[in-house]
Amino acid sequence: MAASVFFLSTQCRIRDLPIEQTGFTPIDPVGSSFIIGNLPVNKNFFKEPVMKRPLFLTIVFCLLIAANTIAAVRQGEREFSIFADYIGFNFENNGTEDALGAGLSVGKFLSDQLQLNLQGIAAWSNDIDLYAAGLNLKYHFMTECKIVPYLGGQINYAYADNDDNEDGAMWGPMAGIKFFTDECTSLFVEYQYQRYDGSIGSAVDDAHAVLVGISRKF
Repeated sequence: MAASVFFLSTQCRIRDLPIEQTGFTPIDPVGSSFIIGNLPVNKNFFKEPVMKRPLFLTIVFCLLIAANTIAAVRQGEREFSIFADYIGFNFENNGTEDALGAGLSVGKFLSDQLQLNLQGIAAWSNDIDLYAAGLNLKYHFMTECKIVPYLGGQINYAYADNDDNEDGAMWGPMAGIKFFTDECTSLFVEYQYQRYDGSIGSAVDDAHAVLVGISRKF
């Protein structure tokens, strides 16, 4: 997309300039052709209506997609993640509390899309400290790209260190995006909606959480 915008916005600036003023590399004696990146382009390209060059723009688009391809997720791979978390608790008495914490997870890709993880989460605030451990299951999309979105769900045992020391289940959906810096390392941002059941549910109704972390496959 960026390449297409570049070509469209550039045509009015260079169509009437000598080739030596365009900054492109001539590839014939009269300067009627030049190179953009590794692609040879005739100077008349910028004088033609946009609709007359769909094949070239299609090739550029395909090259951009190919550059974004990294085969980021593969069946059988394992992944270790650490993260910081923010949790906004909604209490049964209509009060709210913000907590900050951290966590980690380790998991395995059961297929090129499906990942099962064992996770631990902790968060601390003035009125409640939360500790949770359990499982989450994530389904990944666009698994051949550097940017991989996913959806999932989780179920955990949760313990609240407060006046009543309550415990129970913490569960809910999640959604996130992984940004792969190479084939093994990714940064991620994740949103979780958390529901609480059991005795802990008498204190905490639900929560919204945001996780930011780094993952490494092994």
